[in-house]
Amino acid sequence: MKKTIMLLLILATMMLVACQNTLPITSFEECIAAGNPAMESYPRQCRDSISDQTFTEVIPEPTVFDFKTYCEDNNGKWLSDFVECEDITREACESADGVFDECGSACRNDPEAEMCTLQCVQVCDFKQEEKTFCTDKQRGVQACTMEFNPVCGWSDETIQCIKYPCASTYSNPCVACSERTVEYWTAGECPA
Repeated sequence: MKKTIMLLLILATMMLVACQNTLPITSFEECIAAGNPAMESYPRQCRDSISDQTFTEVIPEPTVFDFKTYCEDNNGKWLSDFVECEDITREACESADGVFDECGSACRNDPEAEMCTLQCVQVCDFKQEEKTFCTDKQRGVQACTMEFNPVCGWSDETIQCIKYPCASTYSNPCVACSERTVEYWTAGECPA
């Protein structure tokens, strides 16, 4: 009987020590790994049931396409003031979502030029608004923050628009991407 009681005391002590040696949770990933549920928000959050702390998922910033490097890598001449690349091929231009002009005017960026040669310049125009495409993760969001950071949400091809723009202004990227017909967004309010 004494051995049984002693064994129970040892087991109880070991369990107590094991519970006290639990490392504190310090990140969203650790919170999820500990078996706590993720809250349906964007970005997702996790509340640690032991410490009652809330951890927010870190979402990486979208990668910004570097048109200058792309232009130079394709043997083009970059014109940073006009966001254009001269002497680039149609294929290279269009693969980067640029607008190709096979015979752009040599004076196209100088409207006050008094004399201009009739010379054609192959040019790729990258002046489009920077597009940020909605991800599947953003589409599945149940709730968004009330942050006011207006964006223009551009509709996908399932929407037939009568006039330009085929878009609507939303309070922030999360709200825009939660709308199933929005394919991508650009910063700021939509053009009039």
